Amino acid sequence: MSNCLPYPLPQQTYLMRWPTHNKSWEDKLQGYLDSRANMQRVNSKQLKKLHDNIANYYQQLANLESQSIAAKKVELQRLAINHGINLDFASQAFALIGAVCQQQFGYRPFPTQFEGAWVLMSGLIAEMDTGQGKTLTAAIAATTMAIAGVSCHVITVNEYLAKRDVAALNPIYEAFNLTTAVITEGMTEPEKVEAYKADIVYCTNKQVVFDHLRDRMKMGSNTPAQLALKQGLLGDKAQQLMLPGLVYAIVDEADSILADEAITPLIISSDIDTSARQEIYQTALMLAKQLQQGKDFIVDKPRHFLQFTLDGQNRLSQLCQQFSGLWQVAVTREMLVLNGLKALYLFNKDFDYLVADGKVVIIDQSTGRVMADRSWEQGLHQLIELKEGLLLSKERQTIGSISYQRFFKRYLLLAGMTGTAKEISKELAAVYGLSVVRIEPYQNNRRKYLEPCVFATGEQKMVAIVARVKQWQRQHKAILIGTQSVQESELLSQFLQQQAMAHQLLNARQDEHEAKIIAQAGQPGQITIATNMAGRGTDIKLSDTVANSGGLHIIVTQLNDYRRVDRQLFGRAARQGDPGVVQLFLSKEDDFFKRHVPNWLLNLLKEQQAGLWLAPLVKFIQNKNEQRAYKTRKQLSQQQEYLADYLAITGQLE
Repeated sequence: MSNCLPYPLPQQTYLMRWPTHNKSWEDKLQGYLDSRANMQRVNSKQLKKLHDNIANYYQQLANLESQSIAAKKVELQRLAINHGINLDFASQAFALIGAVCQQQFGYRPFPTQFEGAWVLMSGLIAEMDTGQGKTLTAAIAATTMAIAGVSCHVITVNEYLAKRDVAALNPIYEAFNLTTAVITEGMTEPEKVEAYKADIVYCTNKQVVFDHLRDRMKMGSNTPAQLALKQGLLGDKAQQLMLPGLVYAIVDEADSILADEAITPLIISSDIDTSARQEIYQTALMLAKQLQQGKDFIVDKPRHFLQFTLDGQNRLSQLCQQFSGLWQVAVTREMLVLNGLKALYLFNKDFDYLVADGKVVIIDQSTGRVMADRSWEQGLHQLIELKEGLLLSKERQTIGSISYQRFFKRYLLLAGMTGTAKEISKELAAVYGLSVVRIEPYQNNRRKYLEPCVFATGEQKMVAIVARVKQWQRQHKAILIGTQSVQESELLSQFLQQQAMAHQLLNARQDEHEAKIIAQAGQPGQITIATNMAGRGTDIKLSDTVANSGGLHIIVTQLNDYRRVDRQLFGRAARQGDPGVVQLFLSKEDDFFKRHVPNWLLNLLKEQQAGLWLAPLVKFIQNKNEQRAYKTRKQLSQQQEYLADYLAITGQLE
């Protein structure tokens, strides 16, 4: 199959793939792109040709000046128009970008970064290890596509990374006279309208989805073309769409966004006054406190499950005889009190949520980051607020919603990059038609894994961790301790404080400063405690002293349900050919073992023989968890598809 698009995509287009939009050439192009994403494999022969081409073109760019960059850009645009976006076009553009990098930064991109950029341009997922330069890789792909006239969205997980990347890479974009923009939450709609017109737009996954939803709400039953015509005739600037089209996107942390958070609904809602319902929630919580665990209800904390027993239903019926109205309806009272029980027994402060500025803020369990804009439904959020003695927030009524999965499938060409995609490659192929291409590191991996330590109790584990940290700190090593929850990170911090050991603590409470804290983790004697995913996307640069003493030393205090998340933490050590060390400190009281290993089996396993049984057991459990999570996402996705089809018939937004 030819390694080129049939013709370049337009830079600005209204092809937003609405169900009501009559697509002509877009249908043909979309079919080509879909088949290309499914069929193309970036092979070694193709990559060798890419590198050979770049080397040849480098020789022609020895003395590069701004005037010649502009002339070369015009040549490249003409090449793309006449022959499409093919390997030769990419090779010439990559060589020119490499020469600009040499001119602006004093270095050229690694060959592996060019490989990753070609993978991204091919509409695939590039799996590149932590520290292999994904930021510049995305910039190379975005610049090349923008030269060809294809507008590009670079999707990051937070505004800090988006602003940082544009500031760092702007010399490249300016050299090619390409416009850039960063979409931030505080921007007005007119500002966003102008920003989205840029050649390369950096934005967060959340922000671009919400802007898309707002556009859909403006459109109603109109197509983009119909709405644009009405705006022209009526001069209605207020109804102007923010996004001119969904053409090409590069998704950073693709495993998190396209899989872990894929089916999470992003909702635009309006507030509902809950003052009239406060008494109802107070009564529900009061009734929940009168029920007895084990007799009236059963709690399975590891599986996050709670249900009434028959005795509990009868007991609740008796307790509600003193109340009238909805408390006499069995289904309603049981739902309210069940949520009250969940608030009391299943949702824990500093693990599932934080209390900050008088509000309950949800913690994302897969990333350890706060989700300030999210709330639990059906009164659960308000019940947790009552449990914590806070004022009740307003409930929210859904106006429009969409999942990441449905949104990102609307791009004409979608690509992504991550350090950990292997485990979900089948899902990415099945759901998005995205194949995963592994980009091997430019330099050999020097990471060492020390023998894991397993203890009977959590306290024994903490004492052993402090002893190991003290030993390494005396040797001037840089130490990063990965924890799974705010609760655990703060407990470990207390242990270190008792030993008068200075350290940095990074969890959901310090979310705004995560990049700054994590960037300093490579200094001699530095101790950093961080939830597993904190600071993802920020490089840890080692001092010479640390590099000469074995590199960054990572202690893992909990296993995650998914191997991918563990690999993200492991990947912080030994980046770009640096040395690094990883060691696991676990206990049989860890949540991972409680949830997934029966007590009888756990009792049989010997701590001294951890090296024999730990790896195969963990691999088996994590594989099962990935399969189960995929099945769950698949089922919920099918439900969302059905609901979207139903709402389309009724004329509503999905």
